[in-house]
Amino acid sequence: MKRMIGLLMVLGLMVSVGGCGKDGPTRFVEYYENGQVEVEGNRKDGERDGKWVWYDENGKIEAEGSYKDGYKIGKWVYYYEDGQLRSEEYYDNEYIALRRCVDYDENGKIVKDLEYNLDETAGPYGGPWNGKFVDYHNNGQIQSEGNYENGERVGKWVVYDENGQIIAEGEYKKDGETGREWSGKFIEYYYNGQIRYEENYKDGKEDGKHIYYDREGNITAEYCYEMGEEVDCP
Repeated sequence: MKRMIGLLMVLGLMVSVGGCGKDGPTRFVEYYENGQVEVEGNRKDGERDGKWVWYDENGKIEAEGSYKDGYKIGKWVYYYEDGQLRSEEYYDNEYIALRRCVDYDENGKIVKDLEYNLDETAGPYGGPWNGKFVDYHNNGQIQSEGNYENGERVGKWVVYDENGQIIAEGEYKKDGETGREWSGKFIEYYYNGQIRYEENYKDGKEDGKHIYYDREGNITAEYCYEMGEEVDCP
């Protein structure tokens, strides 16, 4: 057995911090086999309430944050084994929902920053992503960036390699039937910076000329489309 699950509860030694009945606030502590505290916090009316903290087997904090009536509220923090900040979660106390999440690499650099759109229907895990999205390679270089609106990609999006070279870019536009779809020109690049291909879209469908190149920039193929159907090129 790896952990002494609820040892204090099993031995009848769980500490009461106010109220004697089952609905009163009580202290909960769980232990590892080596005797170190694994998690501690309070319960009220059977639900997690107030500050909770998780530890590794050496006593270092792995995560900490607060609950209200069983739901996460306020700021939550998670750590790497060496104590370096790993991620932060921010919960909206009005909607009791996740509104922002930030991840860090082991050097403290932000590798992901997501914001959630909140309204009365958001629920405990937040609503759809809204606003700026940036994702990073392990070396800290931006991997992709763009914007979300109500959980859908919108506007220009760019993808980069680990050296910061653009390898793809295109634009999303609202289509009332299918949500955000590619619109306009989409370009993908070789790692030497030469264009690999250029494609044109309208409402998510291939539309216009598609041109493909070799690594030296010579055209290798051309195709033409009208709203997803291939046609003869002029």
